[in-house]
Amino acid sequence: MCVTFVTGLVVGVQLGLVAGMVISIGILLEHSAYPDMAILEKSQYGTIQHSEHWEKSKPIPNTCMVRIDASLFFTNVERFKSFIITAVSRHDYSDAVTNGCHKWLLIDFKGVNDIDFMGLDMLDTLIGELDQDGISLVLANLKGRVVRNIEHYKGLRKKIGGAHHLCISMDAAVKLTQTWTPSTIENHRLGSAAHEYRELASQMTNGMASFSFSLGEK
Repeated sequence: MCVTFVTGLVVGVQLGLVAGMVISIGILLEHSAYPDMAILEKSQYGTIQHSEHWEKSKPIPNTCMVRIDASLFFTNVERFKSFIITAVSRHDYSDAVTNGCHKWLLIDFKGVNDIDFMGLDMLDTLIGELDQDGISLVLANLKGRVVRNIEHYKGLRKKIGGAHHLCISMDAAVKLTQTWTPSTIENHRLGSAAHEYRELASQMTNGMASFSFSLGEK
């Protein structure tokens, strides 16, 4: 605001407004490119929190949890992927492996209001890399626009693991990682979480003809 005012006085109102717009866009791009990213752990109260903010928090042995506090766009997608890869490589899955538990990466999308093509493509690539290490992906706190874009990216929902791996709440995502076995899906014991996703996805895709779910469908 101050820059716009001073520039307007020096070179004129129109150039001042243009300068202000350019500076504002630059600031927005910078904030988008360098968002806050966090590793999440379980606090002593059972809540999922930023690991650096809770001294007594502990990681969930079979689940690496991360969060980004910004929409996923071309400006930050590679930086977030690097953060994820580092977090997964540092997570100690040894107890989970010893106990025969499935390994997970849980991404909290609470701060993600939108995701562009490059963000979706990053998830698509990430799934393949995680699969090589026997790690499955689950997304939590999904919002409408993100759900719509996932549905429009061909085959991504199925590749992630189906509606059961796409959760509207954090509680549902954590429950999945702690109770999942092949039979939980077959018996629909996690069906309520998948139903919530299907409902939101159906609303966001406006009932398009190619979009439909049946009870046993992923």
